[in-house]
Amino acid sequence: MRNLMSVNISLLCAVSCVVSGVITKRQIEGGNDSIECPYDRGFETHQKYLSKGIWAYRVAVIKTQQHQHPAWTHKGRYSLYDDTERRVFTVTITNLNREDSGTYWCEINTGWWYHKTEVRITVDRGWCLRRSISVFMWRITFYTLYICVDALSLSLFLSLSLSLSLSLSLSLSLSLSPLLSISFPLSTAPTPPKPSSVTSRPLLSTTHPSTNTIATDSSNSAAGILPSVELLSKG
Repeated sequence: MRNLMSVNISLLCAVSCVVSGVITKRQIEGGNDSIECPYDRGFETHQKYLSKGIWAYRVAVIKTQQHQHPAWTHKGRYSLYDDTERRVFTVTITNLNREDSGTYWCEINTGWWYHKTEVRITVDRGWCLRRSISVFMWRITFYTLYICVDALSLSLFLSLSLSLSLSLSLSLSLSLSPLLSISFPLSTAPTPPKPSSVTSRPLLSTTHPSTNTIATDSSNSAAGILPSVELLSKG
């Protein structure tokens, strides 16, 4: 009896479920992930789903409407685009977190059975850098930046650090130059006046008469004595 029940369940699943492979993906916390779900010709107008959980207890996280135009559907962090020419619908999940890990199902409702593709996503923990830096009244804000042990992510982090150091050195040079000019207004010693600009003056003083004046007075007195001597001799 038990074997008969298992055979019936297997046959029921074979009739109502068509599994077309398993997609395995691994992402970093904080990033985005895109899941591409191909389908066959004839399903262009059918409703598409992305569900999460065990198949028997799955919950649809996003789905399209029948004959929907345009082909984009948005719901929270989920976006679904149905490319009917390529026969691929793509679901994008933004800002991944650890709770997004699990089993997903790409589904197409054909009316009486589901065409499905299993997708297993693992979200690893990432390192989050969130800093707000103020440099001389200029505010630089880094939004959430997640770093993983990856060559591409590591090079991105190094380039951001380099650009920050360059802007910091530029601000320092612009701000310190006026301070130096104010602190040291005279950078050279005062120059002495030129010799040609000094005018020569006679050494005359009211308290100390010059030798020229004394000689003139002596000559005048001598000139006055000589006529007197001559008059006396004539007499």
